Amino acid sequence: MALIRMQADATLPAAQRCNYTNAFHALYRITADEGVLALWKGAGPTVVRAMALNVGMLASYDQSVEFFKDNLGFGEAATILGASSVSGFFAAACSLPFDYVKTQIQKMQPDAAGKFPYKGSMDCAMKTLKAGGPFKFYTGFPVYCVRIAPHVMSRFWYFLLISNHRLLQMSQNSHRRLKFVAGADAFGCALKDTLVSHLRSLDIEVEDLGTDNHYSIGEKIGRIISSATDSSETEIRGLVACGTGVGVSIFANKFPGVYAAICLTPSDAVNARSINNCNIIAFSGMSSSPETAIETLDNYLNTPFKSPCPASDSKPWTDNIQSFLDKSISEMSKIGTNPNPNTPISSGSCSICNLAAGREFSPVEIMPGACMKIVRESPTSAMVRFVAGSIEPAHHHTHGHDVVVMKGRKVVWNVSKRERFELNVGDFLFTPAGDVHRVKYLEDTEFFIRWDGDWDIQLDEDLATAAANLEKEA
Repeated sequence: MALIRMQADATLPAAQRCNYTNAFHALYRITADEGVLALWKGAGPTVVRAMALNVGMLASYDQSVEFFKDNLGFGEAATILGASSVSGFFAAACSLPFDYVKTQIQKMQPDAAGKFPYKGSMDCAMKTLKAGGPFKFYTGFPVYCVRIAPHVMSRFWYFLLISNHRLLQMSQNSHRRLKFVAGADAFGCALKDTLVSHLRSLDIEVEDLGTDNHYSIGEKIGRIISSATDSSETEIRGLVACGTGVGVSIFANKFPGVYAAICLTPSDAVNARSINNCNIIAFSGMSSSPETAIETLDNYLNTPFKSPCPASDSKPWTDNIQSFLDKSISEMSKIGTNPNPNTPISSGSCSICNLAAGREFSPVEIMPGACMKIVRESPTSAMVRFVAGSIEPAHHHTHGHDVVVMKGRKVVWNVSKRERFELNVGDFLFTPAGDVHRVKYLEDTEFFIRWDGDWDIQLDEDLATAAANLEKEA
């Protein structure tokens, strides 16, 4: 009330001005001249204006977030900036008519006869509509929008900062201090560096192992997390990244007590923590943008085990699933260990090897000596077998692919990059999309392969040319 009167006083003729010196002087004069209740003049329109502003702000913000994130694929920061700008515009548009009426009521003065120009809010609205039409209520809209929009935008930015601070408090107030061990290969190192910086901005301790070979970094971090699972003072989690996130997670998961999961979306992270108590999060350096990866990591930090998640339709788990989750930690910890030390572990206990057991393999007509069993259509994953002495002529694929050797030995020549790789049991290799490569199998070999999309192949030479080129290599 004092603000409106002080602003209006400057526009009056000199003889009619009250010449308020400050807000306290304005409050005193209003009370002395018009009574204490005059301080609440226009309270009704003020309440309605506040309601209209919040309706316009909140309703448009939720819809805008969905549009920027789902339709345009924006990251967290860009989504909040765009959605809060739209929200500020609609907050101003919805509230200005009520603000106009409120202002007219609060600044009105009696005439010489002691009569006020308006009997109330409704009378003010009707007279304004009759005198100037509906657009009269939007007088000064650009200025009002510039005033309201930054307020709305800052509110949602503060909310983001508070959310990040809450993540920090959760990590600091937990019974065990949170620490991350991070690493990546050459394809994931840039994204890893971004995520490490984000964790440190939340004051979370990070041990950065830097960049290493495709499988070595997954093995190093998996070993550390496995040996740290029983620590009573510090909860250590892992963060790994490679081209697709597949290779590093496969090798990290070779160790007991390690539950590594590839998380390409924020929902993946919520599911991985809620259902699997994931303690190593794997990222794709080629598929995930920094903004999406940071949002995914925040969800990973913010989600406790067994909490509602997208897989549960964001509702509490049913009793039977809750019972399963309650027992899962103790049961999962036994995986990879020998329940009877006097009984050797069967060579058929490998989960990937069991994936191939009992399946019918189909010959690959363009690759003599090869047979394949597709276990997933899109993106394509398959088990492949080659007999010793077989050759893959130089070829390339539309999509990059990961290979993990389960049996045998082979040599891969990346013709495009002039690189040579000899792969044995347990070795991993990622070949980027479009890279021409030639392969020779030194033993009967079996491997698991995963493409980043649908499987295809384009031959760049025939078998005779491949054999001749391999003779030159020898």
